[in-house]
Amino acid sequence: MDAIAEDHGYITAKSKDGKAALLGRMGKRDDGKLCVEIVVRAEIENNRRLYDMMRSHISTAETDGEH
Repeated sequence: MDAIAEDHGYITAKSKDGKAALLGRMGKRDDGKLCVEIVVRAEIENNRRLYDMMRSHISTAETDGEH
């Protein structure tokens, strides 16, 4: 996976073959190591739909008080 964007604490990564992506947030484990909590993982039908899904999830998380 290659990181392609960071927005409001979320990171978006796309597979090297361009067929799948994930949306996650950076976190820290109990042992102090950094990790990525995967929020959404999906196949990419088209880039516009991926962008819309990311924005929708981030907006929902912000209004729910997660951010």
